[in-house]
This record gives sequence, C-alpha cells and structure tokens, in this order.
Amino acid sequence: MSVIRSSARAFIGALLVLIAYHGVMASLGLATYSANQMPLPSPDQAFQIFARRILIDGSMLFAGHRLLRSFGIATRLAYGLMGGAAMVVGYAFALSNGLMMWPP
Repeated sequence: MSVIRSSARAFIGALLVLIAYHGVMASLGLATYSANQMPLPSPDQAFQIFARRILIDGSMLFAGHRLLRSFGIATRLAYGLMGGAAMVVGYAFALSNGLMMWPP
C-alpha cells in the first residue's frame, strides 16, 4: 500500500470534499422545508449550521490525522477508516446538538 503524504494540500482536498458533501446535504434539507410548506430558517441560521458541521468534521479529520501520525500509521486503508469514523462521530454530535438541517 502506498503511504499518505503529510501535506496541507491533502487536508485541503479532504476539506473540499466535506464542503461539497455538506453543501448538498444542506440544500436537500432546505428542500425538505419547502416541500412541507414550512417556513425556511433564516439565511444566517442555515449558514451557521453549515459552518458548524464543516468545523466539526474538519476538526475530527485533523485530530484523526494527528493521531495516526503519532502512531506512525500512514496507509490509505487507515485513513479511509479514520475518515469514516470521523464522519460517524461528527454525525452523532450533530444529531445530539440539533445541528441538522431538517424540519422538526
């Protein structure tokens, strides 16, 4: 297996994928509001939810990267598993703190 390089470009690339994913999920959540004829959240509130989700998942990715580096693990499989675990923990955190873009 090839080794993951520790560069800012790799982290920014992973963060761009997160931004695209959360952008799609936020737009689908807002579409659910309009499909149910409910009032939309304010633009500031929608952006805050989006930014908080990016911050949570980005910090989880960064912490996982630092943890794997401290153990000297740099395989693609380990980083894939770490990314999946970071998304699960970020999703659970968002559910418990009401950071989902769904109607109540």
